[in-house]
Amino acid sequence: MNKDLFFMRKALLLAKSANPSPNPRVGAVIVKNNKIISEGYHRKAGEDHAEIVAIKKINNKKDLQGSTLYVTLEPCNHYGKTPPCTDAIIKSGIKKIIIACQDPHKIAQGGISRLKKAGIKIKMGVLEKEAEEINTYFFYAMTHKRPYLIQKSAITLDGKIWSKKEKNITGEKTKKEVHLLRNEVDAILVGVNTVLQDNPQLTCRIKNGKDPLRIILDSSLKIPLHANVLNDTHVLILTTDKKNKNKETALKKKNINVLSLGKSLTPKKVLSFLHTKEIRSILLEGGTHMNTSFLPYANEFHLFIAPKLFGEIGSIPLFTKKMKKSFHIISTSILDNDLYLIAKPKQAQSL
Repeated sequence: MNKDLFFMRKALLLAKSANPSPNPRVGAVIVKNNKIISEGYHRKAGEDHAEIVAIKKINNKKDLQGSTLYVTLEPCNHYGKTPPCTDAIIKSGIKKIIIACQDPHKIAQGGISRLKKAGIKIKMGVLEKEAEEINTYFFYAMTHKRPYLIQKSAITLDGKIWSKKEKNITGEKTKKEVHLLRNEVDAILVGVNTVLQDNPQLTCRIKNGKDPLRIILDSSLKIPLHANVLNDTHVLILTTDKKNKNKETALKKKNINVLSLGKSLTPKKVLSFLHTKEIRSILLEGGTHMNTSFLPYANEFHLFIAPKLFGEIGSIPLFTKKMKKSFHIISTSILDNDLYLIAKPKQAQSL
């Protein structure tokens, strides 16, 4: 087996050990005499990057002399929450670096040229596609200046998402899958009508899971102060100039973050704003209006179809109007009695 592929695959597995968003997943392996002498991964934003973790694990720094570093992303060359990785690498005595892919973040770029100038040999592009895939959300956000949007819906066979008589559409396996999705993204996005109708918590209820930021679009602040989603403060409410100022004051007393985006909450404005807040990925779990307005921007569409019929009376459809958008199916599976379909558009609408 090609040794570069072998060691880079190890670095990629390490990278998957954590989700340090808004930073990318990165893994690193240090090799000397064809043996791994240290390894590391980026655990959390603000903490040491993968290369630094691996370097710090070496007690006798002489062991680093003449070694090779395998890293899944170009080492950073800027001061952020941590110093540049390039500085530590140059001082370490590492003589060669194998890099899977370049960093798309303009501020962090420049590591490769800096390392070359220091006399370190660089090899690029080893398992580049795989390295980009583990950071799909990050790469998309850096390239398109907006979060990667996953739109999720559960429907009946007649295309309904809600009924006065029955709110539960799908089974327990589907619900677990939704929580797995929540664990992967930075934020969940809903409209206030979802809060008013279903009063959800929108948390991630899996072992060792993390709760994403709950974002609620509420142009006039109709949200009840006792809503389940406000049980903690990991919430952002986006509103407009039409907001109820008394409600805004009451929400802020509960330490809920409320921000106005001016006259309206268009998808373009919302997604652009959330990018400035370093939100790399969003799971949209909204109702009919949200599904309709955000669909052009969806990068993935996750649809759970239950073998039920709600009929027309007292039920709500998936979309408010006929939608014209083509998708290609990525995967299909059966979760108990529900059909789980994942599809992607040929191209998501840009901002």
